[in-house]
Amino acid sequence: MEEATVRVFWSPSPPAHEVTCVAVDAEGAFLYTGGSDGAIIRWQLGIAAAPKACVMLVGHNLPIRCLVPGLREGRGEGYMGEGEDPAGDPSSSWGGGGGGGYRFLLSVDDGGVCCLWREPCGRCELRRRIPQLGRAVFAQ
Repeated sequence: MEEATVRVFWSPSPPAHEVTCVAVDAEGAFLYTGGSDGAIIRWQLGIAAAPKACVMLVGHNLPIRCLVPGLREGRGEGYMGEGEDPAGDPSSSWGGGGGGGYRFLLSVDDGGVCCLWREPCGRCELRRRIPQLGRAVFAQ
């Protein structure tokens, strides 16, 4: 199945959004900001350079409450089951088999809508509403 590519272009500075949550991946390569507009911006971090906005993820209608970067396909803590379809469809072509698998970002908004974003392409692989998460207090 061919993936649709969506490109977002902006002026030299990315769109402003009121930040409601922030997360950094374990490697310290990317910063993620979730906004009151429901958008998520992935920023590339560099040692000698200012953070650079590189991707905008759009899939929420309410403010972003929590971001969890660095989830990986595989086994063990912080991993999804290798080859497992996050939507629970055993017939799908989900997963990469062996190899390094995929990397994901999990986002939750104020209404409890969760999106599982495949990195680096920024495609929402799974979207579910879990109302209890919209009211949950997340400890970082």
